[in-house]
Amino acid sequence: MVERVLLVALVVLGGCKPAPTPVPFRVWSPDFEPSAGHPREDACESWLPQEHECFGSNPEIAWEGVPEGTVSLALIFDDPDAGGFPHWAIFNLDATLTGLPAGVSGSEVEGELPGSAIELRNGADFRGYLGSCPSGTNLYRWRLFALTDWLEPPFASFEDLSDAAEAAQIERVDMCHVYGPATI
Repeated sequence: MVERVLLVALVVLGGCKPAPTPVPFRVWSPDFEPSAGHPREDACESWLPQEHECFGSNPEIAWEGVPEGTVSLALIFDDPDAGGFPHWAIFNLDATLTGLPAGVSGSEVEGELPGSAIELRNGADFRGYLGSCPSGTNLYRWRLFALTDWLEPPFASFEDLSDAAEAAQIERVDMCHVYGPATI
């Protein structure tokens, strides 16, 4: 009888609420378009809009479900179809961020990066976002790393940054887009 009263009291007082389901870690861009009807749509479901190509500015990037214990984030955007050609790497993003707005980086952008974020030089040898600019239709990769600590620069290359991020990662999520050929 005492056990039954205790159980009823727990239920009435809210002691038996189920734990909230954690949101899975994921990354996406609300600026990407469906790739249906575009070349290589079977490889990736997203297509990059023209305003973010070549020397344009970055598309909006959003994420959620950052794992518990994450101190910082790193985002690496490259072109595996062109041997991993480096387009954009930004790291030491604060773990409380939920994304990057469109237009925060690019060859013509003079905005401020959030907090203590740092960008590497891309394949066109400037710091910041370099959009997709292929001669054919390429598949591009975006990798977002949740990290146990802040990364210590300098990094000589995207590969060095990627190695450091992989060594310090709690979790990594990826997204892709297809683009090409460029209009300029």
